[in-house]
Amino acid sequence: MLKKQELKNVCLFKKYAFHKSCMDPIATELTRLKVDFMMESKRHKIYDMSGEDNQFKIFILADEWAQLYRKNAKILCTTGHSMASKGTTLDIKNHDMDYIYVPSQYYKTELLRRGVFPKKEIIVTGYPASDLIFNYQNERVGERRSRILIAPTYNKDLSIMDALMILERDIKLFKSLEEYDILFKVHPVLPKKYPLQMEFCRELSSKYDHVMCVEDTHDDISTSILWADIMIGDSSGALLLGAAGDIPIIAYDNFNRIRSEYYDPTGPEWAFRDKFASIINDETIHDLPGLIKYLLEDDFQKESRQEVVNFLFEHQADAGFQIAKHIQSLL
Repeated sequence: MLKKQELKNVCLFKKYAFHKSCMDPIATELTRLKVDFMMESKRHKIYDMSGEDNQFKIFILADEWAQLYRKNAKILCTTGHSMASKGTTLDIKNHDMDYIYVPSQYYKTELLRRGVFPKKEIIVTGYPASDLIFNYQNERVGERRSRILIAPTYNKDLSIMDALMILERDIKLFKSLEEYDILFKVHPVLPKKYPLQMEFCRELSSKYDHVMCVEDTHDDISTSILWADIMIGDSSGALLLGAAGDIPIIAYDNFNRIRSEYYDPTGPEWAFRDKFASIINDETIHDLPGLIKYLLEDDFQKESRQEVVNFLFEHQADAGFQIAKHIQSLL
């Protein structure tokens, strides 16, 4: 075990590689504030270097599993790792935290409504993973082919992937979309859970010059959103980030969603769905090419989508700073 004086004041914990989209903006701002911190991704290393007699002052998570690290830090905080509920973001397990950083007053109210009362406070800081989008959303290059981002989640009962695979088999969907540049950015864990779906994306990118696939699925989706002119997805927080990117959203309602443990009909991804997205299902998905064309010509939900974004995202563009500033105040 490291000696007590060698332990950093603050630890940012990236349980998964995709948690870096939340942690990196905080790390950048902590560096600017000259706050002593470390970044770690292995739980066993945290256990090796810290314990009840040698604790971090502050430990920051991007999920709800505070109880795993209660002995390792004096103060536990979470940013969450998604704007969508999906049965985790607003889960009761968050009550084991000392501080919960939330994107807006809506999330604070929703946590309290669900009985989540942390040991200290829920603080509205904004959502750090959206900082990049808000800072660069107005810098898209014009006068080029329109760009489609497809960002499916990994859960089969929520995902659009099976429907897309069927459409390609039956009507050569992606051949019909050859006037657009198309990018697949799948959920980070999809390749491991459903390798055949990832292989489908790779096959499309080999078959069609206009289709591409992000191979490192843990990459920050923000850069893909900033690349795109329209986004297609299903139920993940990626759609809410797409809305923050001020582009039209097409959301697929999987018929089997009700049986999924990640389906939360009162979560923001569903409660505000018809205000920030055009909704398709198995009966209307064959009209996808026409809907894409229509939305690129007439973004009719732009105003209502912006209302949702302003409601769900506060401290737009500086959430990382808001969190870092609070961390500094606790030292």
